Amino acid sequence: MQKTERLKAKMAEQRKISLEERCAASLCDPVLIEGMKGLLELCRELRMKPIWYHGASYKCYYKKRVVAYLSVYTNRHNKEVCDISVVTVRDDDNLNNYLNIVDNDMKDIVQSFLKTCICCTLKDGRPSMCSGGCDVEIDGILHKAVCMKVAYHKLNPTADEFMMIKRFIIARRKFIEAIT
Repeated sequence: MQKTERLKAKMAEQRKISLEERCAASLCDPVLIEGMKGLLELCRELRMKPIWYHGASYKCYYKKRVVAYLSVYTNRHNKEVCDISVVTVRDDDNLNNYLNIVDNDMKDIVQSFLKTCICCTLKDGRPSMCSGGCDVEIDGILHKAVCMKVAYHKLNPTADEFMMIKRFIIARRKFIEAIT
């Protein structure tokens, strides 16, 4: 029982820490600091406040749909980690329609991140939403059984990669606006 109470207290404490505070506590690399400042400013402009999700992870929502996952923490090797994933479209959306609104260089980047679904499972063993994947056609090229987890994922992005992340977030939000 005592362990459960300590875990609950730890989780409650984590929820109180904003992503800005977590960045200030965990990041030392000037590129990551400036990149996250710019990303958080974009989230404010787009009215997508990062909400605590789990541990050091936060979600950005728009119209009840997840746009991005943002994580900032110090790993077990005492190295700073900035982990950002921009979510693809899932069951009720269509990746092909999403790709129609992005420009060609973003299509190429999405295409380079596509991977075959290996029947992703959740931690408790249940199949995830993309279990089995789906077929995606990009500029006449058919990609079979594509995993639908994320469109763009980066660990410790560079300044250029932060710019690309911003473009993906804006495109994802624009797509959500178009379908709702």
